[in-house]
Amino acid sequence: MKKLIPIAALLFSTATVASTQEPEVPEVLQCSTQTLVLDGNTIFSDVPVSNGYIELTHDQVTLSVKGNKLFFWKDGNEYRNNTGAILLDKKAHKYTMETAIPQENSTEFVPAKITYTCE
Repeated sequence: MKKLIPIAALLFSTATVASTQEPEVPEVLQCSTQTLVLDGNTIFSDVPVSNGYIELTHDQVTLSVKGNKLFFWKDGNEYRNNTGAILLDKKAHKYTMETAIPQENSTEFVPAKITYTCE
């Protein structure tokens, strides 16, 4: 029993330290343009984005365009959600969302890439 008390005290002290850490402040980048590629074909390129931004933290990327938000969570070296992934190229200020969208009047899905330029 005497051995359990120091172990319990150690666990409690580390839990207390962990709970007092400040929450991570996200890095917010404003998006200026977007490019859409469907099934390898460019639909539009460098179209201006209004009200678009990306919030970056270690565990999550939030993409917001015109009030619509998509959340991507860290999965190994990628950020993913249930519809796709977002690829980060911070040096080029490019953030590419890869997903698939349904074709009209069909059950088939077409690969889609939407690339945002954000700084």
